[in-house]
Amino acid sequence: MEERELLEVSAETHGRIPGAVLMRLSGKLAGSEVRRFHSEVSRVLDGGIKTIDVDLEGVSYIDSAGIAEMVPIHQTVRAHGADLKISNPRRLIRHILLSAHLNDIFEIGEAADPRGS
Repeated sequence: MEERELLEVSAETHGRIPGAVLMRLSGKLAGSEVRRFHSEVSRVLDGGIKTIDVDLEGVSYIDSAGIAEMVPIHQTVRAHGADLKISNPRRLIRHILLSAHLNDIFEIGEAADPRGS
């Protein structure tokens, strides 16, 4: 039986950017883990956060569910009056996100430094 790599999500506030949080993801953004990620985004937003930078550097795989959920996640973020940015996707994941034209919906770029420097 193949061991499944679960998605890990951590969140930390930006040092000098009030109302901003850096969410670091690692593992596979796939299947039921996608809904868990959406729930974590909602939880962060409920805390009054206005900017979410999602660092995908540690994400090794994204499936169609992961790609499809990016739009509802973005809609949730916008409904809270907040902004969403995707940072540091690996080359293949960046290619997938761009091929899905998700860069037309939200920014895909480099990660901001959580220490504010």
